[in-house]
Amino acid sequence: MVQNAKNTYYSLEWFQDMKKEYDAASPDRCLGMTFDKAARLISEDGLPMTTEDVKRFDENNDGSINFEEYLTMRFEYDNRRQDKRGRFLE
Repeated sequence: MVQNAKNTYYSLEWFQDMKKEYDAASPDRCLGMTFDKAARLISEDGLPMTTEDVKRFDENNDGSINFEEYLTMRFEYDNRRQDKRGRFLE
């Protein structure tokens, strides 16, 4: 089976960790996470990402990253990594 994001399993713990990480980085829930902060979080985890890279995930064009957009970034990030955070389904 080809190993890609479509057959990756993410645990409830993983989603909870991502929510904690997001909440810590964006204390004002109304404003969301800044592009700069999102780029830094992904880059700190090993995959270089610029503010310009992050902007393409702003699906609602509000100038910030909401939690759903952040998860989309993380899913793409995991797909590009060799040592996946998710666990592949056999």
